Amino acid sequence: MGPLVSLWDIGGEGQRVPTDPEIAEALELVDYSCVRLSPDTREVFLPVRGMEIDLGGIAKGYAADEAERLLRKRGVERAIVDIGGNIVVIGEKTGGRPWRIGIQDPFQPRGAYFGIVELEDATAVTSGIYERYFEQDGERYHHILDTDTGYPVGGSLAGVTVVVGAKQASGDSPAADVPAAFPALAADALATGVFSMGAKAGGRLVERLSGVEAVLTFRDRQVRITAGLIDRFSLTSADFSPVSPP
Repeated sequence: MGPLVSLWDIGGEGQRVPTDPEIAEALELVDYSCVRLSPDTREVFLPVRGMEIDLGGIAKGYAADEAERLLRKRGVERAIVDIGGNIVVIGEKTGGRPWRIGIQDPFQPRGAYFGIVELEDATAVTSGIYERYFEQDGERYHHILDTDTGYPVGGSLAGVTVVVGAKQASGDSPAADVPAAFPALAADALATGVFSMGAKAGGRLVERLSGVEAVLTFRDRQVRITAGLIDRFSLTSADFSPVSPP
C-alpha cells in the first residue's frame, strides 16, 4: 500500500485529497499477492517498480511485543506498555486488580474515553477515524485507506478495539488463533482489518478466532461488545449505547 499511503500523506506536511487519476495510478501498484518472500534468505521482493510495503498496520504492534518480551526477560511481573494506543499489560496491578484500559472516544480529543475494559496479561489495539486525519471542504479524511477505492474506508464503524488474550469470567485465558509470540502485532493487524472489512464481516471474523475479542464503535455512537468481553467492559459515557449483534 506504500504508493497509496504516500499519495495521501495523511498526518504529513503534504496531506491532500488526490485527484482520481492519481489514485487510479497508485492503485495499479497495490497488490499484496505480488509480494515474494524467501524463507531461506529472509528477503522480500516486489516485482513491479514503484511498489512499496507500508508497515503502518503492524509496526507499533511489533514494537509493543518486543517491549513486553524484554520486560519479561528481565523478570518484570507487572507493567503496562503504551505505544501510541497499542496497549500491552503484563500481569495484574498491585493488589491483584486488573488494569483498566480506556477506549478512545472517536469524536472527542485524544484522551477522552467512552468505556473501560479490564485486562491482565493481554493486549488491546484500537483503529479508527480519529487517529490520523485531516478535513477539507467539510469532509474528514482518515488514514485507513480502502485498497479497492483508494479513498479512506467508509461504512458505519468509527473505531475498532481488538483484544487478544483476555481472560474469561472463569479466569482462564482461551487458546488463541494468533501467534503466541506476537499478540500485539496480530491485534494491530486485526484492528485495521476488521475496521476495513466493516461491522458485519469484521465481526464474523472476530467471532471465528479463539482468543480474540473486540469492541466495535459505530458512527451513530452505538457500541457492540463480543461475548468474551461483556464481563470485562463497562460503558462510562451516556453519549454511547450498547447494541446486540444482528
